[in-house]
Amino acid sequence: MSNTRHDTWPATVIGLATALILSPLAYAHHPWVTTEPAQTSAGQSVEILPFFGHAFPSDERSSIDRLSQISLTSPDGQLVELDRVSETTLNTGALTDEGVYVVGTRQTRGYWTRTTEGGERLPRSKVENAVRCSYSDNGSKTLVQVGNANAAASVNTPIGHR
Repeated sequence: MSNTRHDTWPATVIGLATALILSPLAYAHHPWVTTEPAQTSAGQSVEILPFFGHAFPSDERSSIDRLSQISLTSPDGQLVELDRVSETTLNTGALTDEGVYVVGTRQTRGYWTRTTEGGERLPRSKVENAVRCSYSDNGSKTLVQVGNANAAASVNTPIGHR
């Protein structure tokens, strides 16, 4: 019989407490795009809604002006022109071809520097009292099903993201 004691509960409790305390600090902001509706019939239009935050599926709607790319690719690979409805919403117009359309968005690349007074969208070298700085290049992609056509081939449609 061994005299080795295997009490690991203190380390486990400390580890769990640390994870609970620090986990909110690990939240990161990410972009995503949704559509209303996500599935429709031919001839109907869809609204494209870009978001930015860390509470998917809803958080902070992203301004269209903060995006460097917004694209809608039809099932046959053609780019579809989009209509701006508001500062945060685009509309596809009538989607006539059955199949899967691919929506792609890409945020304008940029810096975010945290300062002792808040944060700014500038590099560290351009702000005073910088605490930390990051550079982001974010993109998102979603699919819109029109009709009952097979979606398998459209999922891999390249839209220029890394």
